Amino acid sequence: MEHSSAQARTTQYIFVIDDSGSMRVRTGEGPAADPQRLAIFATRSLLSTFDERDEVTVVRLNGPADHEAVTRMLTLDGPIAEYAGKRTPCAAALRAVQQELNQAHRPHVNQVVLFLTDGECNDGTINPQNWLQGVNSHQEGLFQFYLLRWA
Repeated sequence: MEHSSAQARTTQYIFVIDDSGSMRVRTGEGPAADPQRLAIFATRSLLSTFDERDEVTVVRLNGPADHEAVTRMLTLDGPIAEYAGKRTPCAAALRAVQQELNQAHRPHVNQVVLFLTDGECNDGTINPQNWLQGVNSHQEGLFQFYLLRWA
């Protein structure tokens, strides 16, 4: 099966950024994970390397983006950098990301998830094998997942 060269170079990226309070302030488990907002700077830096064929979605761990522009979401006074989220609902976010991946899925288009968190998930667990089996691009060998975790 042939596909266009533009499709072959297109990649769909989803950045899932932990916007919970433990990224900003000290918790009972230790110091703030990201008080300098490195997750924001890292995401912005990566975005600057993409070209017009790449597609980007940014997901706040604690809620919908409310259809805000990616550039607004990633400002230092934006909704993510405030790290005002009450919880770290990783399982719920991963279920939503799976749906987003499958809705955006197109044959022969790579999909990449970058999940930036301190890892203090508090809403249950996800079975990785089951989750991956539910991602259409994974079935085609066109899916990559990167966990970027702050200690």
